[in-house]
Amino acid sequence: MEKLSDYSIFQNHAIGAHALWEFARHYEEYSESKEAPVLLLAMPVLPIVFNKRATDCIKGRRMKEGSLIKTITENKDIYSGLQERMELSSDLTFKSVYMAVSANILIYDRETTQLIPNRKSEPQIKNYEDYVDIMASSRRIGAWFAKLSVQEITQYFNIKF
Repeated sequence: MEKLSDYSIFQNHAIGAHALWEFARHYEEYSESKEAPVLLLAMPVLPIVFNKRATDCIKGRRMKEGSLIKTITENKDIYSGLQERMELSSDLTFKSVYMAVSANILIYDRETTQLIPNRKSEPQIKNYEDYVDIMASSRRIGAWFAKLSVQEITQYFNIKF
């Protein structure tokens, strides 16, 4: 029998669905147009928030755009392999989106490819510090991405969609 690690326990579709909901909810809240994020922007979220070092750097930051730039500048090594991690995590991201849509916490609009938060109140799951940290990081990434264009996101993180 294979031994489960904390890493594999926390990288599951249910937690991914919750993290993507937090991301989409905060993206929509901080967006000037109150638009939901497109699916494309969700692709780097799980590879970032499921990285313990990245989460530790992000979770306590402010929701302002400058905080994103500062965390990238101070921790370049954490984000250097994001493109590869994003590609390797695409299956997890898509399954997490599917779970979020199935659980009715996100709506996927096929026409616009937006991930629309379908629930406003946060589930009260506060048992594990790492879980709380992942959700805090997801909220901040949503707020940060809402203030940036796709071009700026790809430039800052050195990724391609």
